[in-house]
Amino acid sequence: MEKEKAEIASLVEKYGRIQSLIEYVNRDTLKESYRKQPKGNGKMWGLGIPSFEDKVVQGVFKEILEAIYEPKFKEFSFGFRPGRSCHEAIQRVNKHIRS
Repeated sequence: MEKEKAEIASLVEKYGRIQSLIEYVNRDTLKESYRKQPKGNGKMWGLGIPSFEDKVVQGVFKEILEAIYEPKFKEFSFGFRPGRSCHEAIQRVNKHIRS
């Protein structure tokens, strides 16, 4: 998926948009998303919606959309971003208040 994400980011940087995402939903990207879904400790996920198959497809689109939008976020933006949390945002605010 890293190759696809790099290609998507390149297209967005060059043209400011991307026409179609469906070409990035293929056997390889679905397999990678599938590997990321099952719980690692042997326990089962609770019954819920969306179904497991939906989660696999959503995982692929999550990666694609992150490749498109992540470069557009400002450094101080924390909401729903990979590697960022609300706790980190609160710590930064506290740091600015104290200084």
